[in-house]
Amino acid sequence: MSSLSILRPDLLTIGNRSYRINPSSLPGLESTNTQQHQVYREEEEADYYTNNFDDGNNDDDDDEPSCKPQQQRSTKESETKTQTVHKEQPPVEDDDTIDFLAKENMYVCEMDIASAFYGVLIGKNAENKHKLESETNAQIVFPRRDEIGTVKIRSRTKANVQS
Repeated sequence: MSSLSILRPDLLTIGNRSYRINPSSLPGLESTNTQQHQVYREEEEADYYTNNFDDGNNDDDDDEPSCKPQQQRSTKESETKTQTVHKEQPPVEDDDTIDFLAKENMYVCEMDIASAFYGVLIGKNAENKHKLESETNAQIVFPRRDEIGTVKIRSRTKANVQS
C-alpha cells in the first residue's frame, strides 16, 4: 500500500453512495487488487451550485469577488459625485449595539449571553477575562452569580469595543 492510497483510496460506488475499500488483514478475504470495482467519478462543481445567474462576469472563479478596473473621472466629476453622495445619504453608524456615554467618555456594548458561557469566558481565577481585557483594551463586566442581566463591554475607543 503506497502513501497515495491513503489520500486516494479505492472506492466502491453503489447507487448514489461511495464506500472506501480498506485492505483487510483477514486471510480468507481477497485483496483489493484482484477485486473488480466500479470507477469513482469526481462530481463537477456545477452539480452543487443551483444558482445559474449571469452577472456579466465570464470567469470560472465565481467564489471570489472580481476586481474590475474602474473608469477614471475628471476631478470635477469626482468632486460633484462625492458631494451628491454626502447630500443624499447622511453617514450611518455601522453598529447600532454600541452606545456612547458622554458623561464617562466611554463606548459601551451590552450583549445577551447565556449564563452557561460565563464560566468559559471568565475562566479559572478570571484568567480568561483578564486575557480578553488586556488583548482588547476593554473592560468586561459580567452580572452577579444569581442576577439576570447583560454582559457589558466598555472602552474609550469604539474599535476596542468592536474587537
